[in-house]
Amino acid sequence: VRDSAGYTALDLAMLAENTDAVNALPPGAQRSDSVALMYAARIGDVAMITSLLEEGVDVNDTDDRWDRTALFGAIARGHVGALTALCAAGIDANRADLEGNTVLLIAARRGDAAMVTALIAAAGGGLDVNLSARESRSGRLNGENGNPYGVNPLRQAAKIDGVDVINALLAADGIEVDAAD
Repeated sequence: VRDSAGYTALDLAMLAENTDAVNALPPGAQRSDSVALMYAARIGDVAMITSLLEEGVDVNDTDDRWDRTALFGAIARGHVGALTALCAAGIDANRADLEGNTVLLIAARRGDAAMVTALIAAAGGGLDVNLSARESRSGRLNGENGNPYGVNPLRQAAKIDGVDVINALLAADGIEVDAAD
């Protein structure tokens, strides 16, 4: 049974990252594929990610609220294994969410050099390390108080004094130090 938003009990438990509730629901409970993949990425469950992808779940499915793929969850929670599995499956590492953020920009803004390095390595040549934040499609976060629209990952790292992130980005193939936003 789905609620008015289309979520099942299992979906809601996964969205809340309530592992006890997820495990308490009977095997075979209905779920949304995109929610399950995002849950697996957020908790770093590589086996679940692999299983879902083998079942045919689209690696580039997005959530309804922020238009984010599972890669955003892996980056936010620091799960390198999940990030690697998703990149190996061909996830779009350059996709921007509803607010115009890319996963590389989020990792740079957080000062997470380990995730920046892992993303560059896992995504290989498919990652645009110079890609700037895009205009927010929601219109809520552009300008001074939100998404630094137009700021690329290197400039974002410099703004937060993220020396380790700067060094990780400078080691990336194709980085343009003087790239305009």
